[in-house]
Amino acid sequence: MSLTKGVLAVVFALLSAAGAQTRVAYEPTPADERGPRPAAAFDRATVAASFSARSLPIPTPTSCPVVDVSCPGVLKPGEPMTFTATISGGDPAVTPTFKWTVSGGTITSGQGTSSITVHSGDDSRRSVTATVDVGGYVRECDVSGSCTLSPGDPPVSRKIDEYGDITVGNEKARLDNFAIELQNDPTAQGYLICYGGRRASRVAARRRCERAKNFLVVSRGVDPARLVALEGGYVQSLTVELWIVPSGAQPPLPTPNGFPNESKPAPARRPAWRTSR
Repeated sequence: MSLTKGVLAVVFALLSAAGAQTRVAYEPTPADERGPRPAAAFDRATVAASFSARSLPIPTPTSCPVVDVSCPGVLKPGEPMTFTATISGGDPAVTPTFKWTVSGGTITSGQGTSSITVHSGDDSRRSVTATVDVGGYVRECDVSGSCTLSPGDPPVSRKIDEYGDITVGNEKARLDNFAIELQNDPTAQGYLICYGGRRASRVAARRRCERAKNFLVVSRGVDPARLVALEGGYVQSLTVELWIVPSGAQPPLPTPNGFPNESKPAPARRPAWRTSR
C-alpha cells in the first residue's frame, strides 16, 4: 500500500512539472520584452520610380483615317476646277475640319469644306496642286492629302465620295454634292458602285444604288443616261462609291475584297417523329 502511494506521488509530481513547463512555454512574452516592431522604410525616390515603371504608355491610334484628294478630269486653263477630299476610316464620332492650300491657282470657294473650287488662270503650262490638312483627329495620325494636275494629263475618273449604311438625310446631302459635280461638267458621267458586306447582301447593295439613282433623276433632274449603277461585289460592310467620269476617261472598276455574305444559314429542320401503330 505504501508502495502504491509512493508511485502515485511520483506520477503527480511529474505531471505537475510538465504542466508548469507547458504554461511557461506558451505564456506570451510581454511587449516590452519583444521591443517595438521596426517601422517600414519610406524612400520617396523608390516610390516615384515604382509609379513611373507602372505608368501606362501613351496610347497609339488603332485606326487613323485615310485622306484621298481627287483632281478634276483635265486641266482647263481659265476655267474653274474642283478638288474634293474623301475620308475613309478613322473615328466616326469626329467632325473633321479642312484647311486647303493651292499652288498654281487660287481658291475661289469652299475653303473649310471637303471640296474647293480653284481658278488656275490662263497659263496653260502651269501645274495646279491642291493640298488639304484634316483636323479633329489625334496628333499621332497624319491626316493630309494632295493631288496635282499637269498640262497634257489625260482625263481620269475620280471618286468624289464614299459612304456606308448612313441615314437617308445624310445620303441625300452627299448625293446633292454629286449632282453639283455633274452639273459642273456637263460632258461627264456619274458612276455609282454599290458593294454588299458581311451583313448586307448584294441585293441590298443593288437597292441602295437604285434608290440613289432615282433621287438624282427625280429630285435633282440629272439625265438618267448620264448615270451608271454597278454592283461591286462584297467588301467589309455595305458601301456606296460615287465617281465622276470625264469625257474620254476610263470608267472605274469595282474593287471587291472577296468577303462573302456571312449570314448564318437557316438551321436544318428536324424530321418529325413517327409513332408506330
